This record gives sequence, C-alpha cells and structure tokens, in this order.
Amino acid sequence: MNRKDFLGILWRKAIKPVLILIAVYLIVKFILAVFLEDSSERAIVEISVFFLAIYIGATVAGIILSSLLGLLFSILPPVFKTILRIAVELLFFLIPIAFGVMLFYTWHHDRLIAIAILAYVTISQLYSIIKKEST
Repeated sequence: MNRKDFLGILWRKAIKPVLILIAVYLIVKFILAVFLEDSSERAIVEISVFFLAIYIGATVAGIILSSLLGLLFSILPPVFKTILRIAVELLFFLIPIAFGVMLFYTWHHDRLIAIAILAYVTISQLYSIIKKEST
C-alpha cells in the first residue's frame, strides 16, 4: 500500500465521517439556537427548511413514481397517452399562472417572502440556463 492509497482510506474511513458528524452537530445546534430565540435568521431558516422539505419530497416522489408511471404509461392505450400529453402541456401552461397568483397574494401579505421566492426562482432559472449553455 502506497501513501496515496493510505491517505484515501484514511480520508474515507476516519476524517470524512468525523467532519460530517461535526458539521451535522453544528448545523443542528445553529437551527436549535435560531428557533429558541426570536431573531431575523428564524424566517430565513424556516423558508430554507420549507424549500428543502419540498425538494426532498419531490425527489422521493419522483424516484418512487417514475417506475410506476413508466409501467402504467406502457400499458395505456394510445388514446389515453394522447390525453395525458395534452394534460401535461396544459399543466405546464397553468404553472406560471398559478405561480404569478401565489406571488401576487404573497406580495400583498408579506413582501419580503415574495422577494425571497422570486429571487430563488430567478437564480435557479439563471443557473439552469448557464448549465444548458455550457454543455
């Protein structure tokens, strides 16, 4: 075993798990401190946790439903496949409208949350455009 292999094993088996445990401990400690005291970071953490929960839920649902939908889609007759394609196109058309209504409603109740949501969507769209253009 040479030095590079030894350091790789040491990193994977000892250093990396310890660093991950320390990071998890510090993150949990920070989140608990934020929720125990009333501060401006509390709203940011709540929004972040909300979006993280939505992302994790969508990812898990996508993993679970992808195989089921593929099987279901292969069994369906062509008429239902056409109806499903039309429904998906309609849904893609209605999503921006629903997002606009949500932003309008949120803007009238709490402008800071509306600005945060709009900034998040804008940054994610810019990231996807840059990623698409770089490939």
